Amino acid sequence: KNAVVEILTLKGNHIETFRLPGVQGVKIIDLRNRKSGIYFIRLSANGKTLQNEKFIKL
Repeated sequence: KNAVVEILTLKGNHIETFRLPGVQGVKIIDLRNRKSGIYFIRLSANGKTLQNEKFIKL
């Protein structure tokens, strides 16, 4: 199974997409060059969304 992590703006615009070799494990995402604000992170596998979360970048 391949997992995909997407970072989106509050308006739903794609910022970055990361492909992961499996659905388990840890991925560190460097957001130092991103502006402060509210973002969404979406985890999906095999075309199905597994989790959506909102986060604030200070």
